[in-house]
Amino acid sequence: MEILKLLFIIILIAILMWRKVDLGLSLMIGSIFMGALYGMNANTIAQSALTAVIEPNTIELIFAVFLIIMLGKIMLASGNLEVMVDSLECLIRDRRIAMVIPPALIGLLPAPGGAMLSAPMVDESAKKLSITAEQKTYLNFWFRHLWEYCWPLYPGLIIAAAVLKVPLTALIKVQFPLAFAAILAGVIFGLLPIKTVKNRRIKGNNNFLTTLWRFIRCIWPIWLILIGLMLFRLPILIILSTIIIIMLISLKVDWRTKLKIVIKSISWRIILLLLSVMIFKHIVMDSSAVESIPTLLHASGVSPIIPAFAIPFLLGILTGVNQAYIGVSFPLLLPFFGTNEINLQLVMFAYAAGFAGVLLSPVHLCLLLTKEYYGAKWGGIYKLLMPSVVFVLIASLILMFI
Repeated sequence: MEILKLLFIIILIAILMWRKVDLGLSLMIGSIFMGALYGMNANTIAQSALTAVIEPNTIELIFAVFLIIMLGKIMLASGNLEVMVDSLECLIRDRRIAMVIPPALIGLLPAPGGAMLSAPMVDESAKKLSITAEQKTYLNFWFRHLWEYCWPLYPGLIIAAAVLKVPLTALIKVQFPLAFAAILAGVIFGLLPIKTVKNRRIKGNNNFLTTLWRFIRCIWPIWLILIGLMLFRLPILIILSTIIIIMLISLKVDWRTKLKIVIKSISWRIILLLLSVMIFKHIVMDSSAVESIPTLLHASGVSPIIPAFAIPFLLGILTGVNQAYIGVSFPLLLPFFGTNEINLQLVMFAYAAGFAGVLLSPVHLCLLLTKEYYGAKWGGIYKLLMPSVVFVLIASLILMFI
């Protein structure tokens, strides 16, 4: 009976999202039904929601996502991304590799529909290569999404750490091999079948060093984030705030333009979504909805691997949004992940399963936009995408048992 209640909640939220009800609203409706089904009255549900909203964890999450959005907008306004691409085309002779570097770099800065930023760059690099629209769609889309497993700026990763109450660095440490698996999949299924063409050679050591220095200088915010987080273990809010202040001061535009960048970085829709995720998590825990499930599944002989795959994958493919499958499935999977100590290997597998669904989802914004840009056909895209996704999933299974 308990499992049927949870299945009802998951299906309800999935149907609401499929009917294009706002994700935040879908989660709020799911939260109310969750509380009601498990005997919580209106006052208890409201109290649980208020606790979730004012929790320091929630406030830190909202500010981190706001700063990430702002960083992306400043990077675009400063022209740093454009200089990065120009420099790389001079530094890398293999046109196949140079072609996929722009989406890989832009993938370091989370932005809805961000694959559209690199689509023209991939198209330009592909002019001397004999590749189809479907190949260009795959390459732009796949290499744009290499880093979502481990890059600390991605809201999905931040939400997962917040829901599980584990350090962000702990998640990154266990999940970064998946990024290497994704790169390998992209090389095997995307780059190797393409005949190579060489870019122009840089003449003179000085020109090479100048171009290299220009590239390194352009990505200084990325270096600072890595150094601050990994080496000094500084809070992400302090790192992002420091970088943004420096970038805003050095940005050569008037103060009105700078103010517009800050204002446009405030997304009330995203704030409400994040609040909904944290409220849903609190009500799941306060309702004791998941306490009896491990015992029931153990008695029925169901392996934790099955729900850890099925629930995130289903939500990922239905929504095409990382925050959705993490925000909905991870609170429900907490008993499987562990109560006293989180099983990060199982978390990694669940994350990979959910993201596999996201990558295959026909409602994924990046996939839709890239497909339309190149005029590609679904069949040809999935012919390349399916083996790549399966490759990473198999890698996550192997890593889980190592």
